[in-house]
Amino acid sequence: DLVLDAGPCRLGESSVVLRVGPGHFDLLRPGILDLEALRSTAGLRIGFVCTGNTCRSPMAEGIARDLVARRLEVDPARLGEFGFRFVSMGVMAGSGAPASSHAVDVLARERIDISSHLSQPAVPDEIEQLDRVYALTQRHLDALRALLPPGRARHCQLLDPDGEEVPDPIGGPLAEYERTAAVIRRLVAGRLPEWV
Repeated sequence: DLVLDAGPCRLGESSVVLRVGPGHFDLLRPGILDLEALRSTAGLRIGFVCTGNTCRSPMAEGIARDLVARRLEVDPARLGEFGFRFVSMGVMAGSGAPASSHAVDVLARERIDISSHLSQPAVPDEIEQLDRVYALTQRHLDALRALLPPGRARHCQLLDPDGEEVPDPIGGPLAEYERTAAVIRRLVAGRLPEWV
């Protein structure tokens, strides 16, 4: 073992001691950074974008919240304590429409509740506040890039890095929503190691 003494700390503040692990994001000793600053750098603000924000993107938001919570071994309601925030929006969405009943039912079987979801349009201010924005098709990604000033859409990408698009189940039977949810779950699970 070796200890190097570099003399007094120029900042004159204690180091922060933080316990981070499954189910824990606890400040054990305060220091130069407060708990909110630590949380904001620890997690990610992640958005999902589809057309109307009533089927695919709300399902992606719910599935992502569920998978990240499982990885962190916490209740999804506690994800904010770890600095994570999930949202969804639509490039052609109005405000306040509920999630499709089939989308709600399919995720409810997995104990994921999106029943209180209300649609919102994709707007530049919201998009720019996110760390990562995942479009569910190339058309959605093109629309996002058109919304933002040049060079400001680098954090926007397809959910699937290989270019697979998430099929739109709107107006279809429950089985189509099940297939769409399975595609979303697979693609979100593929992104999970980048996030947590």
